[in-house]
Amino acid sequence: MRFFFTWTDPQHQLKLDEVTKTDLDVLDFSITQREGEIALCQLTIPLKSNLPQNQYAVLFVEIEGRRTPLFRGRLMELPLQINDWQQRIELFAMPIDAQAQLDTIRGQIQQTSEWDELFVDEHLREDPVEVLESIPSLFCWHPVTHQMVLSDLFKGRIERKYDEKQILQNSLAIKIANLPKPYINVSLVAEWIQEAQGEINLFPLIEKEFEGGKI
Repeated sequence: MRFFFTWTDPQHQLKLDEVTKTDLDVLDFSITQREGEIALCQLTIPLKSNLPQNQYAVLFVEIEGRRTPLFRGRLMELPLQINDWQQRIELFAMPIDAQAQLDTIRGQIQQTSEWDELFVDEHLREDPVEVLESIPSLFCWHPVTHQMVLSDLFKGRIERKYDEKQILQNSLAIKIANLPKPYINVSLVAEWIQEAQGEINLFPLIEKEFEGGKI
């Protein structure tokens, strides 16, 4: 098993088979992604490593000659930690066309049967994040392709399978990140136009105004 880190152009598709060396000596790394958020990659590298500003990079692994991308993202401007001989840097998997993808998803949501404008203020209906209030889903960003889809809060979207060759011995750990909410308070304010119809017989009232009921 070998890990490679290489700088790349975000506008072009990197061919992993053409990479012959790693651009950084990675001492340690971790990839994290919380539900509804972009993926982050933290790497520990030697202190004197050359770090170009605002550059994209790809991290991939080679197992028995097969190369698999693990992460693609942009370098943060400042390291997270620095000591006498190493530094901790971070990359984030935010696509360069993030706003365009968000606008596309927003339009798709507003065309579905689940969309109900009652839950979103009129002046906020162009905001992709506010539009999510009407459906039980979150944005899901892919850590490598940076393509965004909707992830349902109650239905699984992707099933992943790993074998013993892909996971280092005793390295897999699962824990509960947050306990589920015991209850949710919902307050709804709505406006509507109410219309009422009816009939009334005015003839008896008119007859009383004339002597003998004769008009």
